[in-house]
Amino acid sequence: MICLSTETGIAPFDVWSIYTSINLHFKKGGSYDAFKFNFKGPRLKRESFMANRNRYSFEKLARTYPKKNDLICYFMSNVVAGNAWINNMNDTAYNQWLAKIQALDYSFKAEMSDAAAVAERNGYSFDQLFNPRDKSDVPAIYKLYQAERVSLESLAILDNLLHYTKSINKNLSDPLEISSDISHRIIKYKPFLRSEMNVEKHKNIVINLFTSVSK
Repeated sequence: MICLSTETGIAPFDVWSIYTSINLHFKKGGSYDAFKFNFKGPRLKRESFMANRNRYSFEKLARTYPKKNDLICYFMSNVVAGNAWINNMNDTAYNQWLAKIQALDYSFKAEMSDAAAVAERNGYSFDQLFNPRDKSDVPAIYKLYQAERVSLESLAILDNLLHYTKSINKNLSDPLEISSDISHRIIKYKPFLRSEMNVEKHKNIVINLFTSVSK
């Protein structure tokens, strides 16, 4: 997992740089890839950092989380939780995310079981969870996410298996950008889970749960 590292010691300026890179990575409409640039914010100057009104927050985080990868996951988990501003970030969001990762396989199986039950109840095939009959509608799998019955983690695992976000973004009419916003979150979040994803295990979970639905 990206958060597991023995690397210790990080300067407050670099904490600010990681924070900036994570926010740019998740910015809607942007093309910045934090992984490509090794979590370094572009064109940052030390003079700007010294004048930053939130400098103390970054200095405190440098002491609290001396490992670079811990800081990456701290910032990422807070941004995903909706706490993009440094003074809204907190340990609770980070610890909740760590707990999700520890239970990832269990949660994925439980959420896919729920999705399979919804599909069967409504007469959906597995494919129709991702491709609604009406191209202006939000896909059923995204509605389950909006209802907090399927997590962003499960959506990311499914996209790792199926690459469905490309099809959704290409084929749906989405004037309110509801589906595209969710797709964006999945695409940007997925790399942080890459080492936790087990293609064969997750594929078998989906096949076993949805076999009866597909009949």
